Amino acid sequence: MAGCFSAILQIILLFAVFYLVRCPLTYMKKVDPQVITDYTTQIREETGANDAYPEISIIREKSAEDERVYINMEFLGLDLSSIPSKDFKDWKTYVIPVLYVISSFVSMKITTTMQKKDKKEKKDNLEEKEEEEIDVMAQTNRNMTYMMPIIAISISLVAPLGLALYWLTNNILMIVERLILNRVFEDREELINE
Repeated sequence: MAGCFSAILQIILLFAVFYLVRCPLTYMKKVDPQVITDYTTQIREETGANDAYPEISIIREKSAEDERVYINMEFLGLDLSSIPSKDFKDWKTYVIPVLYVISSFVSMKITTTMQKKDKKEKKDNLEEKEEEEIDVMAQTNRNMTYMMPIIAISISLVAPLGLALYWLTNNILMIVERLILNRVFEDREELINE
């Protein structure tokens, strides 16, 4: 229950952040839906394209004309409404996804190191059948450890940077949490062993 519950909470938060980033005029600014529909239709007629993120297009193209649809999407010099697959000429759109990749590899390294240490301690006290179960579980965890960042990176390339920023922040907080918990448990083991 503890493992599944935290994963379910993360999925709920992920969807909430995605919809917040996808529809900032609806959820942050509470703009009248008719205004959004009118601008979406107008932009669609002007560009001839059906945009996956119409509210972001409205912010980018109509905020100079209409204060009601203006939202400052800047964060540390990065436009969080940028979509790497659309703005591929702007190198700044890749800063957050690249930092996410780096933090993912750091997180995987820390997790792998902790799992190997934990696995070694458990194997010393288990029978052969239980060792095989731990090996299967470790392999599954390892596969998930590599698959989740790949999925997240794929999504972050087609979603606004705000979503990738959420993942990056989440990764950094997990790394800090693991390092702190690792230190606390090492200190506790040293006290017990003395």
